[in-house]
Amino acid sequence: MPPQRDSGVFAYIGQRILRGELPYRDIWDHKPPLVYYINALGLWLKPTIAGVIYLQVLFTTAAAFFIFLTLKKLGSPSAGLLAAGFFLINILYLNDYGNETEQWALPFQTLALYLSIRQPRRQLLTHVAIGICAGIAFFLRQNLIGYWITYALVPGILWLRGDRTSSVIMQSFGGLMAGFGAVTAIVTAYIGSKGIWSEFYDAVFTYNFAYISVSFSDKVKTALNGWASVQLSTVPGFAYLLILWSVFTKKYGSLPLTGLLIVLIGLPVEIGLSALSGRIAGHYYLPWLPVSALAIGLAWMWMETRWQDKLTARLRWGIVGVLTMAATIKPYLYLREALHNVDEYHERFRHREQMAEAILQYTAPEEYFLEWGIPDGMNFLTDRKAPTRFIYQWALDTPGYTSPALVDLFVDEVMRNPPVIIMDSSLSEHLPPLDPGKRYAFYQNHPERIPMLPQNIVRFYQFLGDNYQQVGGNRIGFYMRKDRAATLPRQ
Repeated sequence: MPPQRDSGVFAYIGQRILRGELPYRDIWDHKPPLVYYINALGLWLKPTIAGVIYLQVLFTTAAAFFIFLTLKKLGSPSAGLLAAGFFLINILYLNDYGNETEQWALPFQTLALYLSIRQPRRQLLTHVAIGICAGIAFFLRQNLIGYWITYALVPGILWLRGDRTSSVIMQSFGGLMAGFGAVTAIVTAYIGSKGIWSEFYDAVFTYNFAYISVSFSDKVKTALNGWASVQLSTVPGFAYLLILWSVFTKKYGSLPLTGLLIVLIGLPVEIGLSALSGRIAGHYYLPWLPVSALAIGLAWMWMETRWQDKLTARLRWGIVGVLTMAATIKPYLYLREALHNVDEYHERFRHREQMAEAILQYTAPEEYFLEWGIPDGMNFLTDRKAPTRFIYQWALDTPGYTSPALVDLFVDEVMRNPPVIIMDSSLSEHLPPLDPGKRYAFYQNHPERIPMLPQNIVRFYQFLGDNYQQVGGNRIGFYMRKDRAATLPRQ
């Protein structure tokens, strides 16, 4: 399957990194750098999207294994299998075709969870390792540090209860910050050595602060959508309420209070962080899965301790199976619908393949291709370089970030490196179409979008009209430079 929106951008940047280029300076995107270098590693292993997929399988398997190990360490392999099964099946439902920052962070979240629970002898080194995992997650995407916020809060609660000493609190917090600081130092030293600090900060921090400047109601909608998507209305929701009741009534028996508090604090933290952008996408909710899986495992362990004298081993495993089925109803329905519509998906991908073949046919490897609007992975699929760092142009259309100077930078780069082909893959909720008639209709239907794009973008429209000819495409406009369009065979 060809890479989709975000995945296509990450893969393209990874592809260009292997050619000696740098993110932020040569290719603009607003994620921290590690996702690009993971993609570069996958493409180095195998120079197709399959190389990235192999790494995804490895990362996801490792994450599920750490969840299983965590519950097994607490004394219940059956709880580990139940939790790991819930985790894996919901990834099928939430990963949005894969290669998302949230998915790459999962093994580091679950490894940190395992290290937190297993209570090793060398506590300081463990805290440092957990901090290293935090640093990796942060430089994949900043709001993926929910588990580590929880990890920092739980010892304080235990200290207030008298279950921890001040020295233990300082050791855990100091180790966490040391590990996080080590990763931060390495990443910032690399960014500084390449001379791209200002570009990095502008894209990764300045832009993202503008990106999350949405209404509180939009953030609530994002959270509520995740509530349904991760199936918190069924098994994980029941598990969370059971753990909440057991802690407040102090009837949690031999279950580790640390693990219970991680669930009770961690889930609200993850919900809040995933809702920051106010936008809805399945992969936003992947960080909920580790703590939800832990909730399911601990709830099952609670029931095991209550019912161990009343239930046979066979019956307990039967309940595990029923609960697993209940937790997978929505993922199952989603996959069934996807398989039912497989011909439609194939037709969509066939259309993209035809577009890619046309780009390959009419451009040489050293020539430029530009995609306007929604990134569809075409630069990666065709291995054609974009004429500008803005391989997609949301930066030009984001209130609080865009400026006439930014648009001028985009237009100047395109004019300096005129692409042979420009593909208009804009959609109504994002950038306006390139076709003047469709653009007029777009603004008629979406008058709120008029002030979004600085007016000097007219320079780009004029450049397009003077130098390009539309040669095909209905939903997606296909424009070719006039000097090259003249060489096309007449229909």
